[in-house]
Amino acid sequence: MTQDRPNPPAGKPLDEGQLLDWIDGRLSPAEQAALEASSGRAGLRARVAQMQANAKALRSLGEERAPTELKGRVLAGLEREMLIGLERSAPVSESLPISFTDHVAAGGWSRRWTRSAPALALAAGLALLVGGGLYWSVLLFKGSPNRPNSDSNRLAIADNPNEPATTSISESTAALAAKSAEPSIDVSIPMIAATEVRPGIEHASMTSERVLALAGERRLALRVRAGDTKALRQIEAAGAGKSGKPWRLSKTLPPEVTAALATPAEDRALAMAYASDPSALIAPLLGPNAAFSLPAANDPLRHVKGAYVLDVPADAGSIDDVRSMLAERLHGEAELTELPEPVMLVAAAPEAVLWWTQPPTHWTPRVAVPVIVELR
Repeated sequence: MTQDRPNPPAGKPLDEGQLLDWIDGRLSPAEQAALEASSGRAGLRARVAQMQANAKALRSLGEERAPTELKGRVLAGLEREMLIGLERSAPVSESLPISFTDHVAAGGWSRRWTRSAPALALAAGLALLVGGGLYWSVLLFKGSPNRPNSDSNRLAIADNPNEPATTSISESTAALAAKSAEPSIDVSIPMIAATEVRPGIEHASMTSERVLALAGERRLALRVRAGDTKALRQIEAAGAGKSGKPWRLSKTLPPEVTAALATPAEDRALAMAYASDPSALIAPLLGPNAAFSLPAANDPLRHVKGAYVLDVPADAGSIDDVRSMLAERLHGEAELTELPEPVMLVAAAPEAVLWWTQPPTHWTPRVAVPVIVELR
């Protein structure tokens, strides 16, 4: 403390409640003397007398009314400090500034245009929707007007474009003619369904021996024309090898083989271009014509819903069982077709080649047959 007020001597601390009672005159002289003695402070009685005089003087003063503008000035200062961020020392006006905007009445034409603008915008939007729907419908029903020329139709699996334009159909026809000279087929041999295929693939009614021979030569294919593909995922899961079934179904068929098997001869060049160059599917979606082109309507493979390699025991009955199962589950037709040339399939996985790592049902000779599932 200062020299005028030295530190009080150490003693019993004063009770604030008792000190207030002393100032307000609620303590008796004996209690006052006891409190003064217990505090150990000299001059405590004189200090309390001064406090009593000050309290009496304050009570004698009358109530003063605050200035009328004090409350408004305080509120204005607080608002400006909170909203505008003025410093405490900045001058504060009595009220915040109010901005006024002059309203200019619009003319008759502007008023009519403002009132009819939403209706015009809605009509324009409906016109765009109807026009886009008509354009889309025309493209879907019209299809692709561009057809590859006949020179590109000869592209197929294992074709060499540098060779002369000799088709393998004539060679296969000659081979069938030579085989037709053999003795007639015994009707007691079970037959497996076959069907007429698209141009570029030969067909015939096949016996069990013929099916196994074509499968061994990689010239046998299974085409499924499905009416419903909802069960396709379940079939894929069953053919993954974990269900214990003797056959397996894998998505390892090369895109070029899919294009050659699933499209007619006039569409084959375009389909193989789509399959070999994935950017051909994305290119029509870029640039200013993206909003007016429908590449899916021109894609020859748009009806193909699945392309697989069927790994099945080398038994005609097993192949026919898979064919019947696909036809039943997909609510369509499943037929075996004879290919004019062998197809190049993806090599089998090492774990599939090691027969001793497979279940006993797989310890038999096996063949690989390409499978195409189309939505009719």
